[in-house]
Amino acid sequence: MCSEGAQALVCIHNHEFSGVRMEKFTNMILYIVVLLTFIFNGETLASECCSNATDEACRDACATLINPDSERNKNELGQLKNLVLVSEFCLPQQTAFWKCINMTVPVVKSMMAWSAQPCCEKAVNRYCQEACYQATSVRELVRNCSQSTETKLYKCIEKHGDAEQCCRPARSYNCHLICRGTHMVSGLGRQKQRYIIRRQCHGVNQPIMQCVQNRHRPVRESDPDLSLPCCYEAPADSECRNTCIKGIQLRYPENMFMEQLVKKCGVPKIHSDPLWACFLLNTNIEGDIDMERNIIDGARLQCCTKANTLACRNLCSRTFSTDWANTWDDFNTKCQSLAAPVLDVIMEGPMLSCMAEVEEPCQLGCDGLSFCSNFNNRPTELFRSCNAQTDIAARESLTSWQNGTIRLPQMSIPVKDIRECEPEMWKALVCALQIKPCNRRATPLPLCREDCFHILNQCVDHSRMKPGHTLQLLCNTLSPGDSKHGACISVKKYLTESPHKHYGHLITSPCNPNPCNDNQVCWINRRKCRHPEVCLPYVCHSACGMGAVTNMYVPKNTYVRIPDAEKDFHSDGQCMHYRMCQCRHHNNLDNCKRLPCIKRDSCSTSKGTKKHGEHFKIDCNHCICNSGQLLCTQHRCPLEPGSEGLTGLPCDCTPSFAPQCGINGKTYPNRCMAQKCAKLRSHELIPGTCSTVDPCADNPCGDEYRCMSKRSVCLSNAMDNTCYQYECVAVMGIDQCERHDHEPVCDTDNDEYTNICLLLAKKKRLAYRGHCQKYCSDNGVVCGHNGESYNSECAALADRTTVDYLGQCRAVGMYSGNLTTTNNCANVVCRAVKPKQCRPITPPGGCCPVCAAEIRIVYSEELLNVAASAMNSAVITLADILLILSRQLSVVQCDLYGYLSVENDIVILVAPVSAQPSMLLVRACSKEAERLGYLIQSDSPLMKSYLTLSPLLVASIHTPGVASLQSTATPLSTPSLVVNTGLLLYTLYTWLHSV
Repeated sequence: MCSEGAQALVCIHNHEFSGVRMEKFTNMILYIVVLLTFIFNGETLASECCSNATDEACRDACATLINPDSERNKNELGQLKNLVLVSEFCLPQQTAFWKCINMTVPVVKSMMAWSAQPCCEKAVNRYCQEACYQATSVRELVRNCSQSTETKLYKCIEKHGDAEQCCRPARSYNCHLICRGTHMVSGLGRQKQRYIIRRQCHGVNQPIMQCVQNRHRPVRESDPDLSLPCCYEAPADSECRNTCIKGIQLRYPENMFMEQLVKKCGVPKIHSDPLWACFLLNTNIEGDIDMERNIIDGARLQCCTKANTLACRNLCSRTFSTDWANTWDDFNTKCQSLAAPVLDVIMEGPMLSCMAEVEEPCQLGCDGLSFCSNFNNRPTELFRSCNAQTDIAARESLTSWQNGTIRLPQMSIPVKDIRECEPEMWKALVCALQIKPCNRRATPLPLCREDCFHILNQCVDHSRMKPGHTLQLLCNTLSPGDSKHGACISVKKYLTESPHKHYGHLITSPCNPNPCNDNQVCWINRRKCRHPEVCLPYVCHSACGMGAVTNMYVPKNTYVRIPDAEKDFHSDGQCMHYRMCQCRHHNNLDNCKRLPCIKRDSCSTSKGTKKHGEHFKIDCNHCICNSGQLLCTQHRCPLEPGSEGLTGLPCDCTPSFAPQCGINGKTYPNRCMAQKCAKLRSHELIPGTCSTVDPCADNPCGDEYRCMSKRSVCLSNAMDNTCYQYECVAVMGIDQCERHDHEPVCDTDNDEYTNICLLLAKKKRLAYRGHCQKYCSDNGVVCGHNGESYNSECAALADRTTVDYLGQCRAVGMYSGNLTTTNNCANVVCRAVKPKQCRPITPPGGCCPVCAAEIRIVYSEELLNVAASAMNSAVITLADILLILSRQLSVVQCDLYGYLSVENDIVILVAPVSAQPSMLLVRACSKEAERLGYLIQSDSPLMKSYLTLSPLLVASIHTPGVASLQSTATPLSTPSLVVNTGLLLYTLYTWLHSV
């Protein structure tokens, strides 16, 4: 036996080793000594390396890396993982820091000898481990390391080989090292891996990312051939069966496969169609939170949270998550069928309205109808179902009504010959039932009560009326609303052609109907084309369905929020559980993770107790109760008599203009508003506007990169993380730029580039970020409504900011409720508003009015932080939100602008994009704004499925009026766009499919 102490190495040598083996063992001991030195002198190395970090986040991560008490630091793979996590916070431009790390961390030194060396600790046999530490390639391991017994070691080395292949394009050692590290350590997740590589490998990350993507494609959890027997439930030699077999044999992605089945086999009828029942009964999602392809409909699943009864919420959740075949009948009968008591169905109106909105969203304009032609050329009205199929259905339904009886689920109405009695009104009614104009409030049928009385009074056959049935009873049942309060839409307007017949072509919606292929979403194309003659007005973008059978699609790379029905089944209903997923490979939602639950706690207010999600007003402010927290707009309400000493401005600040740039990238008019309203501290403010602060002054990118200003207003974690106002661009050839990195920029020649790397590679000068603009001036400084100065009007519009006035910002404008007669805008000259007939609005904080619709949005910073954390993003910026919202617009001639107000809400402006806008176009843009405001206010899945938009909670809207008419400015305390209830949807469905 070898004794302990100084003689131990000699004893080991005499008993076990000789020659080369002793040399290898000695080298291994030397490595261990270096490692122990690292561990026991972590404090010294911390002061040496961490002090070189240029920001606090990097210093904290560095301290974790060299913490001597960390169990992870006691082995190489653990060190490597810590090193990779450090790179998440420390940019490569911190040259002194990285040089120190590369010289002192043992795992870096060992990887210089052989990059796979961290795998050696995976070896089971100690002789194999010794050989591994001394090897410089895998060939040297074969004699000492059996591949059959050292499976963990060789699997790690195989991952190292993949890493070498992917990381070969790296041009810097840091990029190469971190790229390999992200492949070799476990537990990062593909999204974080991509995020870290993107930060460390500026300019060359596209080939690396492509390699990462190709080597990490998700695989199916089970053999799809197991589903092949379901295809034979379809009729022999039918297109349905052939499509099914082909899709399985060719391994179609799930969403594409399901869509093809819907096309060839018809809409799913789970309770009566053997093929659909077979597929959905055999859906396999056991314990898999990384793939959401098998959810029936993630959008309608969100509607389940709106159920008023626990029974309906559970049935709904089971139906639209995975158990449609077993629960559809129960859900349909108990929660939405007209066979149930009417009051029960109306009580679940919010849930059913939500589903109707998802299935048939309101869309602006209607064209291309032949039978219901009076519905054409209406570019300022919203419809649910304007298409050729509903046009045909309206004609057929009217024919069936001509037999003398109108059969409804609740009753049958005997009528005279409608070919002679009010024929045009009956046609308008049947078309309205099919085309479905969107009305203000939820009603069982869109027919207004006065229209109902008129048409039935003229045409009902009293001789065949059932005892007890009166016109009053019929119309109260069918049409409980009246047109005065916006509860219905009168069909009288559709008795004649549209007054805009000759002007409708000036307002175009190229994405309605959707011209794109399956698994694609349509966006308005606002990019400047190099060859306009072949440029389409829309762009088709790859997308993922929100479930196996769904009408809603989200663009590729989008993060979505889906209710976690499995967790909800085991909860007490006081907490709503969600998952975050990403639209990625093969048009499927994956990379899922659970989000913190959202509590349903109520709020105590001056108006009494309010439920979670309830909207209400306190004085002039719009409020919502969100998880027990009261969130309201922060408007200064009109001053009461005797309130002298109050300025009427936000936080009762003075109107002095002495701008301060906040750490969040927002310019505030003065220090008072920055500190009192935004709660910023003195050291978080820099005198002057943010546009005058040079973020590249200290050369944060180092010598290998070019620092370019990139202004951002940060909304989440703005006070805890650095809100970078620049980006580091590698100066290299055009072939090394990421062509798919879409962050458009415009050069001084008014030519547009996909990103700034491409612009610099072409040796061009940057004029401004964003799309190249039309209908604007590119000369002369302007002040935006956000209080920021821009070099030109075009630069402001490209930054999604409307222009307040010409020249540098120099005044504190008006805010909500500001009734003071004097203000600091006296030295400002406003431009003429176009069109002249417009009665404009003045955005908060602005001096000059603009002919645009305004939406003011209250958001939850807590939910924004949760979303940012789930996406592995340091912050969510205002630009992130504006980009997604802008893609919801359908009219080419309207665009969306916005800024963060000093009252801490988001101000959105939807305005015409035209040199000479008409009032018709203004009204169309206002309707677009109303639609967006309603989707936010109603918590619609069409909006809240986007994780980034889920924190938007309250929306109030004001629209411009016409100078000769009464203003139409209305808040959204009662939403101006509300979907018909589920009762309407299923009434119409039953009615029109039974005749």
